[in-house]
Amino acid sequence: MLALGRRLARLEPAVRDGLDLPMELRNAISELARVHGRAAIKRQEKYIGKLLRRLDTSALDDAMTAIEARAAQATACLHQAERWRARLIENDREALTEFMRAHPAADAGQLRRLIRGAREEAASGKASRSSRALFRMLHTLLRTANPR
Repeated sequence: MLALGRRLARLEPAVRDGLDLPMELRNAISELARVHGRAAIKRQEKYIGKLLRRLDTSALDDAMTAIEARAAQATACLHQAERWRARLIENDREALTEFMRAHPAADAGQLRRLIRGAREEAASGKASRSSRALFRMLHTLLRTANPR
């Protein structure tokens, strides 16, 4: 139960509010964020474990697994966008063709402009405004292609 309590405590409060948790457990988890000493943290974690032992946690564990899977998928999407941006900026001629084949809805002209701008900014040492815009565009396209 300690592990489940720690997983619950690591969640963002907005996500945790979406779970059906008893008020006493919610308060205990909120209190955990406020304590700072090692002994106090261990004591609060044990208290959360005690509260969880009173509950049927199978549905809660399933919900946590689903939440963590969505978070992992979002992280993977960010990493994928970063890899595509690096390939496209490195002047990999086949990368743009490959990306457009996989994502035909993408605006090829805008992608080319952003890639060219990112290359020029990298060569001149300027701020990477185009590179960030390219990343945002790639991330949006990848996210819509793989909805959660």
